[in-house]
Amino acid sequence: MAREIRRTDSQGLIVGVLSELALEIIDDEIKLSNGKTKKCKRIVAKDKKFNNAISIETANGTFSFPAPSFCSSITREGEESKSFKSWETVVNEYKDKLHYGENADRVALTVSYAPQVSYNRQKDDVLVYANSFNTRYITRVSEETESSTDMSTECIIKAIRPEMRNEEETGRKIVDIMTVGYGDADTPLIGIVSSLIVPENLVDDFENTFEIGQTCKLDFELKKVRVGGSQAQQSHGFGRQAKVNEGFSVTERVVIGGDEPYNDSDMETTQELAYTKAEIKSLLKDFEIVKKAKLEKGKENASNSNSKPRGLGHRATVETPAASDNPFDDVEIIDDEDDENPFM
Repeated sequence: MAREIRRTDSQGLIVGVLSELALEIIDDEIKLSNGKTKKCKRIVAKDKKFNNAISIETANGTFSFPAPSFCSSITREGEESKSFKSWETVVNEYKDKLHYGENADRVALTVSYAPQVSYNRQKDDVLVYANSFNTRYITRVSEETESSTDMSTECIIKAIRPEMRNEEETGRKIVDIMTVGYGDADTPLIGIVSSLIVPENLVDDFENTFEIGQTCKLDFELKKVRVGGSQAQQSHGFGRQAKVNEGFSVTERVVIGGDEPYNDSDMETTQELAYTKAEIKSLLKDFEIVKKAKLEKGKENASNSNSKPRGLGHRATVETPAASDNPFDDVEIIDDEDDENPFM
């Protein structure tokens, strides 16, 4: 019997000093569920910098997150939005470090891990990862609240491979995972591949616990890491040597733990949450359809074309299991080097 494919669940808690709050309240309109249009207030990111709306300084670095999605003063049912009331208080009362210095608030931000793809004209007309987190809720916390960048996400294991640097293995492993989410606001569910890093001290346990194609829940933390540059002092002719900023920072998503695979669980309810091989293949095929449609639509918009974008695929249910042992076999997704860090 066919069953409806579900989204993977994820949640995370970011705790630290509110570094920058780039949100504003604007006048807008909302289309109600009955088809009518009504005026409302909406909370959006300033300057359209979606991923830089809320920045939080943590012990692992400073991270930026998007504005809350579809945060309007009226719901589609025409009722007053409680969520908007909460975020209105944040915009009007919360103090960030950029404007208030040492008087900035310490906050806890609840987010979810939601890698997506979007068209980017500046990337040679290709699709790139974007909007990797969804913002849910934020609140003030006490100064004693411990810093956190912890995340937890359901996923399917696609591959486990060595991390390479200068053509040598680092000892760490990269685990390519597939999460299930929306390709667009009105599109069906698709499988999106991204990557996490398994630290050297967890590699053996990780490889002994998980296999390709298994559904599981992995815990990881966000960590800013400096790449490139040199700390060595160079000889200098006279006077003071200029201070230059060498290298750059990248965000790593480092595995810190995980639960046993749903497929191997003794609990029947947990086993039901595992994705079948047929479901995985279906989700990956829908990803390819969405990817091509987004690329075509992006190119059309960039060239001011009047032609209509193609429709997207839909495979909400699956009835026949696949025969292949590895559901990722013979499926072209995205190049591994491109999906190592979806933040870039």
